[in-house]
Amino acid sequence: MYGKIKNGRLIISDKIILKNGNISIVLDEDEELTLKKGDLNDITVKGCNLESYGYKKIVYTNPLENKEGFEPRCYWEDCENEIIQRWEYIKLSDDNSGDLLVIYRNFRDSLKCINDLLKSLYDENLDKYNAFLKTDNLLNKVWKHVDETFEGTTAYKIVLKQKSIKSFFQEIGLIDYLNENGYVFKTDDLLMRGSKEIYTYRSFKRYFYELYSLKNLSNLKGHVYYNMSYIYMHTLFDQYILNIIKIITKIEERNLISKQNVTYEEILYCKSMEEVKDMIINKNIEEKGRWSYEEKINYLKDKGINFTIYKENYFDDMIYFCEKRNAIIHNNGEFNTSSLKKLKNTKYKNIIEAGQKIIINIEEFKKESEIVIKVANDLYELICEKYKLLNRY
Repeated sequence: MYGKIKNGRLIISDKIILKNGNISIVLDEDEELTLKKGDLNDITVKGCNLESYGYKKIVYTNPLENKEGFEPRCYWEDCENEIIQRWEYIKLSDDNSGDLLVIYRNFRDSLKCINDLLKSLYDENLDKYNAFLKTDNLLNKVWKHVDETFEGTTAYKIVLKQKSIKSFFQEIGLIDYLNENGYVFKTDDLLMRGSKEIYTYRSFKRYFYELYSLKNLSNLKGHVYYNMSYIYMHTLFDQYILNIIKIITKIEERNLISKQNVTYEEILYCKSMEEVKDMIINKNIEEKGRWSYEEKINYLKDKGINFTIYKENYFDDMIYFCEKRNAIIHNNGEFNTSSLKKLKNTKYKNIIEAGQKIIINIEEFKKESEIVIKVANDLYELICEKYKLLNRY
């Protein structure tokens, strides 16, 4: 990537450059582009020299680690032949914008760590899955055949329905394949090739289950990782909202007014009015920690934080995610009638039913974590806008 420094700002090079009435298309070194229009002959455009337009190669560097009370900020050093990204710590001011930024970044970075961990686990399982199929040609053939033939039905469920290994091969239509490749049934429950015993019904089911588990990351390790990661993601978001409430309470002290009872003894233990305020804030946060997502978000709305997330139905998503988390924690991963009641006014009211099992996979987790980040970012920007804080993100 190439760019130039102009008035202290980095300008990234465009793919198409207009200069002195001439149009140049920027291509990588040795790259070639062919354009066609109607019956015109092919037009071949060679890559141009970006340096002739005043651009230099951009060199990106790793950012600094998050440091409490400081903001890692980048700047660009315009060197002779390249532009290098540099980093420095900027001390945050005490107007709450620094605290707000740290809260948001910690939440965002924590979610990235969870996603990276699950991706690593998924890749590990995928490698085992592919290696498993390579070790057994028959298993590979059967697995792919069932997966392609019985659309919408897992291979493992097909196996479970059968009473013997012979009935399984009859069900999926691969008896001719076995005959053509030297396989015979010594009994209905024993498949052989020559004098070698290949599979019994029990061993066949075990291998299929292992394949199914590896493919779907539903083995015990994957199941625990996904469910615990899902719970942790929403625990982090719960804490993020509570931290936001704590900040707006500090900014607007009228938010300290609550029904919380404060004893004389508690006040006497405080050494200053600031400690009294902190104690009331902490009591307030402790109470709201038991609230649902809907109650917390409605509280913020009552304080004048008007979420733009409503435009994209993210509010419904957050209620749905919360009910999924509650079902995993309290109801063995199944929706119940209580879940249905809380979702009756959302777009999910006709999608779920009581007794429905919740299955978390890597695609779904990634999609939901992206929505949670969007909500968190929206909330961050709304707080900055309402209280005239510096948006440092």
